[in-house]
Amino acid sequence: MGFSVVEVAVAVLATLNSKKEEARFVCDALSRAGVRPLLVDLSMRPNEVE
Repeated sequence: MGFSVVEVAVAVLATLNSKKEEARFVCDALSRAGVRPLLVDLSMRPNEVE
């Protein structure tokens, strides 16, 4: 019987037009903890993501 590896992912929901730095902080913290962050922009206007 073998073991399978499951990748853990967490959706980070944010309005990037006003909370881009905070969302990046959360994503970086999740990455350091071994979790894959999935950043979802809930802004009503388009904006740039680095």
